Amino acid sequence: MKRKSFDRIVTAVGFGLAVFLLIAAGLLNWGAGFASDAVSSQLKAQEITIPAVTGNPDEAADVTAFFKDNGDKVLSDSKQAQMYADNYLGFHLSKMPTYAAASNASRAANAALAGNPTDPDLKAAAVK
Repeated sequence: MKRKSFDRIVTAVGFGLAVFLLIAAGLLNWGAGFASDAVSSQLKAQEITIPAVTGNPDEAADVTAFFKDNGDKVLSDSKQAQMYADNYLGFHLSKMPTYAAASNASRAANAALAGNPTDPDLKAAAVK
């Protein structure tokens, strides 16, 4: 193969690769914008308001500052949603029993109540 032929092939492949990468970059950029707009519109439609404090005394200073700065705003972007989920919901849910523990306790209380339906203590435990 002559050098001139090889250079043409390499140039054509390089040009094709450049066109492919430009198209891919454009599509990825469009997809990122679409996803950001979709997330923002869905979050705004839910009208979830960020509290000014999380109630967690052990949180980092940047988390406290974020909630102070964004308090009483409606969730509108992915950063706000992540901070809300990780630091507000996550903290409060960590203080609750898991679904499995609550479900098992409920089943046990209802089973005990079924054995003695007139016992007021068992009724109270089943309601709890």
